[in-house]
Amino acid sequence: IGVSNDDGFWIYDPLRFRLIKIYANGKRAFESANVSDFGLQALQISKIIENGNKVVLLDEGKRFLIFDNFGQYLSSYIADNARSFQFDGNNIYYFDGKDVKYISLSTFENQILFSFDEEDTGLKDVLVSPGKTLKIYENGIQKQIIDR
Repeated sequence: IGVSNDDGFWIYDPLRFRLIKIYANGKRAFESANVSDFGLQALQISKIIENGNKVVLLDEGKRFLIFDNFGQYLSSYIADNARSFQFDGNNIYYFDGKDVKYISLSTFENQILFSFDEEDTGLKDVLVSPGKTLKIYENGIQKQIIDR
């Protein structure tokens, strides 16, 4: 489940293989076509984020699925070992346990933004914002200023 831009929410229905948008009052707004029609099988959606006019779903560390804000499937991108992600409307930033990578939805560029040392044990997640990162560990959070 993910929150929509207009206070509703998005859900992925694994039995019907569809992305569904529900308004805050509980009425169904939009529904995607069956994603198996696009060759997408055995999805295990772990996170949904809407930003701007796109909705991004993470299929359990394998790939990102991109939909428009009416639930129409647009594309997918490989996301090997993605543990978590953020989406700013143009770019997907994701952490794979060692690197923070990004995918530009406008240029289809996929690059490493930065890497972490092997000695950085216990790192569970990384949140990215302009000029800094938050490194999340089991026992706390560490803020790091990054010049890019």
